[in-house]
Amino acid sequence: MAHILIMPRQGNTVESCIIVDWKIKEGDEVKEDTTACEVETDKATFEIPAGFSGKVLKILHAAGDDVPVLSPIAVIGAAGENWQDSLESTSRDAEPSAGKMQNNKESDLPSIISGDKKSVENISQVNSQIKPCGSAAVQNIKNDNSTEKVKQ
Repeated sequence: MAHILIMPRQGNTVESCIIVDWKIKEGDEVKEDTTACEVETDKATFEIPAGFSGKVLKILHAAGDDVPVLSPIAVIGAAGENWQDSLESTSRDAEPSAGKMQNNKESDLPSIISGDKKSVENISQVNSQIKPCGSAAVQNIKNDNSTEKVKQ
């Protein structure tokens, strides 16, 4: 099955990247570490590796396109493989989870968020089994709950 190369997330606040230049073209044989393209954010330019070995079956966006992160940008696979099937199966696999995320209700959230008594008891049991770390001095301060020792 062909592999979908996606626009990677280049930071927590980056929503999209501009494809500056393709270093590969359709029909090229590539290795995992072959640079597929250069992309640009508002702060920097990055080289994106192909990530897979095989033949470039399809480039999905042209140089200059502003592409949302985590969107498909190219398809890499075996010669003669149907790139559209791989792209469609990837889209189908992603849809259910996206729909589920949008339909969450408060009742779907874990009981710990709502303060369920049993969950709180379970957390207390787990916390009692956690072994403290840090130096003896830190543990003494922590156990004493006093800030006077810190000031001395």
